[in-house]
Amino acid sequence: MIDPNSELLKWGPIDGLPVYIEWFMDAFADFPDYFDGSWPDCIAYMKDRKNTCIVSYEGLRQVGAHLFNKYVLDKKEDKRVFSFWKKTTEQTENFVEKVRDLSKLNSQELALLLKEWDSLHKNFWCYGFIPELSNWGAEQMLKEEVNRLYPGNVAEIMEALAAPEDLSFFKIEEIDFLKIKLIKDRKKQQDAIKAHQQKYFWLHNSYGHCEVLEEDYFREELGKISEQEAQAKLKEIEEYPKKVKEKKAAVIRKYKIPADIRNIASNLCYTIWWQDLRKKYIFISNHIILLFAKELAKRNKISLEDIEYYARRDLLELASSGVKVTNVADRKQCYISYYHERGRLSYMFGRQADEFIKPYLEVRVNKGIREIKGIVVSKGRAKGAVKVLFTPKKDMAKMKKGDVLVAPMTSPDYVRAMRLAGAIITDEGGMTCHAAIVSRELGIPCIVGTKIATKVLKDGDIVEVDADKGIVRRIS
Repeated sequence: MIDPNSELLKWGPIDGLPVYIEWFMDAFADFPDYFDGSWPDCIAYMKDRKNTCIVSYEGLRQVGAHLFNKYVLDKKEDKRVFSFWKKTTEQTENFVEKVRDLSKLNSQELALLLKEWDSLHKNFWCYGFIPELSNWGAEQMLKEEVNRLYPGNVAEIMEALAAPEDLSFFKIEEIDFLKIKLIKDRKKQQDAIKAHQQKYFWLHNSYGHCEVLEEDYFREELGKISEQEAQAKLKEIEEYPKKVKEKKAAVIRKYKIPADIRNIASNLCYTIWWQDLRKKYIFISNHIILLFAKELAKRNKISLEDIEYYARRDLLELASSGVKVTNVADRKQCYISYYHERGRLSYMFGRQADEFIKPYLEVRVNKGIREIKGIVVSKGRAKGAVKVLFTPKKDMAKMKKGDVLVAPMTSPDYVRAMRLAGAIITDEGGMTCHAAIVSRELGIPCIVGTKIATKVLKDGDIVEVDADKGIVRRIS
């Protein structure tokens, strides 16, 4: 049982629906059968089309350290695990073609294909949990060692050592996209846009929303930039890995960082990169899940809004025997999936779920405070107007260039807003979180783990972000 008074990670709220979230919650129960370790207890709380996962930090760090030592630092095991996971991603990409037209399948064929997908996706998640859990353990291990040897310089050293040198998948997409702008031949450029759409149609997907981006979207976006801007941005992105290496090398020289700490840091960067890459295939997977859900909804006369509250097990049962969920109304009011360590899942819906979750969500703050503190993940200073984003797709329009983006946490569906931000502040997160990765690539200040930013700050507040000291000051 998770103690609501303990130090908790509250991953969210982000856009999220059971039809997507429950696939990885179910995989939690299978994870111990694959590896020597288990997720700690985890609550997935879904309400108003938002999801928050609640986990004990202590549990994450303990399990993460064990898995990091056993499956990442042991390079033979790491090669085995990553190679198997990579095969699941290749199969996932190939599966997109298999579900292109599900209407052609009879009921038995559809059920068998969904079962095949279920097996593949379970493998994807169980092997893909290794980098996520390892990050929590390795970050804590690294922080403890750095604090032991360099207690006055933890932020500077951690920021440099925990920065992956490889580009995120969003930056790789951006490089591919910007290169299209530089193609002179009109026909070749149009062919490149078509190929880009086929490769990145899923780019705006999330745990709460899926859409297919068409060629016209990419043409319109391409029209918003000049060749000169494309060339400058390409140069900036392509130089980023070199700058990270140079900064890392400078810190290592300055503080004479020993080999054992460098080894932890290097492997932590690898698992951060791996977890980020995983998001790409989650978005492709959610596209596949939605196509199955839509087809099953159509055949069984269920609305799309209702089937979004079907979990993995519900879709499988609907496909195999036509059994429908009877408590969708309660699920829409409030939905809780509770994973109990080493294998058991329990569920609560409606009023019972609402009452159960209250102690975990309570945060007492003095809204009049003018200074908040957090963890520095990308150094620098900035000043600007606050824009609080809870739903990036809906709230994106209010972001202006140079605004200070404030969010519970960020996920890939925040990236377009993050590209406009002058600084980023989040309630949750650490050195390995999404906001840390993207802010470093963008070269903007970022402070995470404030716990209260979205409760203290509001749209239009003018703040100073001091991401050298980890302080945000409200000026007006």
